[in-house]
Amino acid sequence: MPSGPHLGELFLPYEGRLRASLIRESSGRHAMPNATPNNRYGFSLMELLAVVTILGILAAIIVPRVISSSDTAKDRTCVYNCGHIHSAVERYRNANGVWPSADLNELDVLAYFPDGIPACPVSGAAYTIDVTGDRYRVVGHTDGNH
Repeated sequence: MPSGPHLGELFLPYEGRLRASLIRESSGRHAMPNATPNNRYGFSLMELLAVVTILGILAAIIVPRVISSSDTAKDRTCVYNCGHIHSAVERYRNANGVWPSADLNELDVLAYFPDGIPACPVSGAAYTIDVTGDRYRVVGHTDGNH
């Protein structure tokens, strides 16, 4: 008699398959097959270590990219703000014939900045202008680099 399960035994629960295999034993010995159930609960330590290692590698790759993209976005926003302030300073000069003060208080009105003058997203400092004769420069970062 073959030692494998019969077709009808494949659909029995585990205990039923165990009894059927003990009954089929023809030598008189009741050898128990593997008593460990086939369905495991939980994960092995090696599986958990593999998952944690993979997550660590992914975090080591992704986190620096997210941080650098945030810095790049702040720099680009600062450049955009400087351009917007340049435009407002030019409009103020054309309308009034003089440059606004260095702290840009004259521009803090609805006509120029409805939401208020933006602050530098990198340093958090207020923008100012540096006027030299007929030229001016908008200053944002504390080091002046944009």
